[in-house]
Amino acid sequence: IYQDPFSPQKNTSLWTVEWFKQLHSISHEDVTLATFSVSSRVRKSMLEAGFKVFTGEQFKRKKGSTTARLKGQMSEEMLAQLKRSPVRALRNGKTYEECYL
Repeated sequence: IYQDPFSPQKNTSLWTVEWFKQLHSISHEDVTLATFSVSSRVRKSMLEAGFKVFTGEQFKRKKGSTTARLKGQMSEEMLAQLKRSPVRALRNGKTYEECYL
């Protein structure tokens, strides 16, 4: 799955826990979800939806990317980074700004 619906600020509903749960529910066990976003908020949304989150490759001007899978072992570093981050996962019914509160 190539996840590229503009930025979370512009199109919040396609970056939420609920959206990723929908993708999870229709995905084959060997699915890979890929996005250029490296946002902790987006990664937490994926994680809360049941995906395992990984650092993806760097592409040209992009400093990195994110991949998510249903199988695999997340790195301790990624888990610690997301745990330390004060931001919340995005949820339906909230604007991107409301998730800062």
